[in-house]
This record gives sequence, C-alpha cells and structure tokens, in this order.
Amino acid sequence: MYESGSKFDKSVDAWAHWQSSPWGRLRYTVARANLDTYVGGRSGLRVLDLGGGDGLESILLARNGNQVTLVDSSPAMLDIASGRADAAGVSASMTFVNSEVLDLPRSIATGSFDVVLLHNVLQYLPQGIGALPAVTAPLADGGIFSVISINKFSEPIAAAARRADPTEALNLLGESRYRSVTFDSDLTMFAAGDIIDAIEATGDFGDVNHYGIRCFSDFIAADDEKWDPEFYSALEALELASTARWPYMHTARLFQIIGRRASKDARQSRGSGR
Repeated sequence: MYESGSKFDKSVDAWAHWQSSPWGRLRYTVARANLDTYVGGRSGLRVLDLGGGDGLESILLARNGNQVTLVDSSPAMLDIASGRADAAGVSASMTFVNSEVLDLPRSIATGSFDVVLLHNVLQYLPQGIGALPAVTAPLADGGIFSVISINKFSEPIAAAARRADPTEALNLLGESRYRSVTFDSDLTMFAAGDIIDAIEATGDFGDVNHYGIRCFSDFIAADDEKWDPEFYSALEALELASTARWPYMHTARLFQIIGRRASKDARQSRGSGR
C-alpha cells in the first residue's frame, strides 16, 4: 500500500466495509487456515506483517502469543491497528512501524523473523516480483513466508461467468493490469507460477506450496445470497475444501504462496550443486 500512504488513509472506511463483506471474510478465513498448517498452535514466534494495514491478521497472531511487527505506509491504518490491539489486550505484543515495505528500518530489514507476511501488497509494488528478495530478507532460517496477490487468470473467468460478458473476457485474456476501486489504484496481477518460480530460483526456499483463495465465490453472481448465514457457511466450507485442491487454486480469485526458508547448510549445498 505502497505508492503513498495518503491514498490508503482516505480509504480506511471502504477497506473496513470490504473486510466485513462475505468475500472479505472468506479471504481472511482461508488465508488463516492455510497459514495455520505451518504455524498453528505455535507461540513465541517473531512475525513481520508487511503492509498489514489495520491489523486484522496481526492481532490474531499476537493473541496466539506471538510478537508481531506491523509495517504500513498509512498512518490512518496504523492508528486503527493500534486501537484494535489495545481493545484486544495485545499492545505489549505488537510494534507498529510507519514505513514503505521496501524502505524498512535496518533493524527490521536485517532481522530474523520466524514469519513474514506480504498479503495484498505485491500487486501495488512497482517492482513487482523483483521486490521478493527484499521482502524475504528479514526471514530467519526455517522461517515461513506467505504472499497473497490477485490471480491474473481469474479476471477473464469473472467477466464471462459472473458478468456474462464474453467480449470483455476475450479482451482480458493475457491482461495483467487491474483497477482497484477500494484504493483508487492501478494494480499488477500475477500468475502464481511466476511467484513460485521466482522464490524457488533464489535457492533459499523449500516446501513451497500454492493455495487458492475464493476458488468459487467470485464466480457466483448472486452476491446477496452470500450475506445469508446458511449460504455463507456452505460457501466457506467449499472454499476451505478447495483451497489446496488441484485444479481449483489455478483459477481462484487470489493465490497464496507459502514457503519455508531453507537452513544455511541446505542453501549452501544447493549453491554448490549449481
């Protein structure tokens, strides 16, 4: 969030409304379930939430007994996050840093974090995939990196299936730019495979896995139905069941890539083998 904090300062209400929507809730529920397969039940972790906004994810991690550093360029978002932390009783477990994610204080950029999150951020960065080495640098050996971004393959499908507009779908084939109404920004969409290739090419990561978020929800045009608790419950069960199931993650609205940083010995071994 990452061209300028002021743009995101102006959108805090719209963002809060999106978070409370069925599609927003699904995004957080599924992402949290995927991350829990790596860190669920653990405490005492050092977590770095890059572009963590108003702290919805960070506070849950802090409540589980972890020390969380939340970085965001928007003072307004950080104020909300701080207030939420106070209300949740986890202020002592959280540190708030007003910074661009690619201009981190040295103490963070060279830190040894057990978990680094880059959720809903990559599409805003002009460096795109080129930013990955910098945002993964704070990870300790064995640390977990999780990135969530818009799946470019989902846009033509949404145009055809949701908006019933095959002409728009045709025009969107291969398109990588997207307009965010919530934050009034032009974004770059990626394919999950591009991110996986870039992470694996560093030789620093093993155990890299691909998940889809909202594999079905965004292609259901009946948004009003999603607010019904019974319908939402069934939809949530479907999304949780399909997040790691081939081929559904490839057409999901969002992708989540989670990888584990290899040990120093493993990285050196890979390097010597190249």
